[in-house]
Amino acid sequence: MKKRYGFLPLRQAWILLAFGFLFLSSCDRTDPPAESQNQYLVGSDVAVELSKAEIAKQLVGFGPLISSFLRNGVKGYRITYKTKNTDGKEITASGALILPVTDQPVSMVSVQHGTITNDDQAPSNFKDGADASLNSLFSSLGYIISAPDYIGYGASKDLPHPSEHRASLASASLDMLRAAKEFLKEQNAVKWNNKLYIAGYSEGGFASMSLQKKIEEEASSEFDLRASSLGAGAYDKTAFMKYLINTKTHGIVGYNRSYLWVTLTYDRIYGLNRPKSAYFKEPYASEIDKKDWTPISMSLSTRFSRMLSSKASTTVPTRDSSTPWPTTTCTTGSPKRPPNSTTVTPTSWCSFLIPKTPTTPCESAVPIMWILS
Repeated sequence: MKKRYGFLPLRQAWILLAFGFLFLSSCDRTDPPAESQNQYLVGSDVAVELSKAEIAKQLVGFGPLISSFLRNGVKGYRITYKTKNTDGKEITASGALILPVTDQPVSMVSVQHGTITNDDQAPSNFKDGADASLNSLFSSLGYIISAPDYIGYGASKDLPHPSEHRASLASASLDMLRAAKEFLKEQNAVKWNNKLYIAGYSEGGFASMSLQKKIEEEASSEFDLRASSLGAGAYDKTAFMKYLINTKTHGIVGYNRSYLWVTLTYDRIYGLNRPKSAYFKEPYASEIDKKDWTPISMSLSTRFSRMLSSKASTTVPTRDSSTPWPTTTCTTGSPKRPPNSTTVTPTSWCSFLIPKTPTTPCESAVPIMWILS
């Protein structure tokens, strides 16, 4: 009997302990879950709110018909987010996120800007200009616009911009999309239908192709990428360089600025640390560090505006994954039509729009565009 009385308290204690554990567990399940921490989004601020009438006023220079396409007002945010610099260190970058004022589900377009000459032109600064107006236009048509500043502009303006550097252009653009995705989850004003499109011109064309590559290789489960539209990007850097060094230039010194910027960027990022004389002849080599070699490039919106004003066609061919790249070349002033296309669109970097080294220089060609199945 003593053993029995000694055993009961132990069994009762075990039962009490088990019920206590279940009770505590049930309490844990009724507690509100801790708020999830954003992995990329750092902050957001409302930068601009525009009605349809205000957007139409901004777009007066694009022609009288543009305003008839507007559907919604827009609300623009300046987004800051985490990304990594070319040395692998975490930094804070920024970009513009523009939402249409609508109760309908909408798709998102990631717009990578062309080469810019100063920080005021960065998308997140929302300064008056053609790029900002076009972003507002596209958002008014019913799209969420994600426009990264890139490293070297906006929140990261104190860092050098890695011009034409595939990895950092891609990562800054992808991390901006990830931050935008986190932002959209925290608001109820606009519903994203999870469809993504990407577009860019000039440096933005190369950045967009780099972004597509990175999404396909690393983030295909995160984004439903439907289509890419790319124009005037120097996609094949080897062909780009061969063309530059084997073709007589126009003789305009300013055209060398982009070459200088990219060359010095690669020298820095890849740790080549070669003297300027390894790339440039004297007396130019010793003068380079004394000059402001900010490149000059034409952005997507500037080109688009000129095309509209000259009534040029904006039709471009499409390409799916089974269609081979076109190999058509063109001659100055007389662009040839790629296979299966009916029109050509005037652009500037002909030799690099079609990813085959052309046999002759040209001034016009068709920008690349392909639709993903």
